[in-house]
Amino acid sequence: PCLCRTHISRAVTKALKVWSLVAKLEKNCQIEDENTRRDDLAAYPDPGSEAASFITIDDEDIQALHTPSFADKFPEIPMFIQKILASFEAKDSNMKKRDTNNAKLPSDMAREAK
Repeated sequence: PCLCRTHISRAVTKALKVWSLVAKLEKNCQIEDENTRRDDLAAYPDPGSEAASFITIDDEDIQALHTPSFADKFPEIPMFIQKILASFEAKDSNMKKRDTNNAKLPSDMAREAK
């Protein structure tokens, strides 16, 4: 397993929890960029170059970022969080399609059957 480089102790984890959401997002973007650079084998030829782990974003904050008007307030959102938000959007879209199909009136269904 990968050695954790951000949440290295309970004290650090506790300190990170009080960071603002914007500070967590900015730091995670920085970590993401550094991790991407470490993927370059020419620059980092030694195996075992540990990638830093991300600072935890609480589920409540992830749900808040799911609201476009809220997410628009943050200029930097790491790709891994953007992927989570995209999966929420896909689920929402599928649910809307399902709800639209289920919301047909009996008269609509009778017309389609003809």
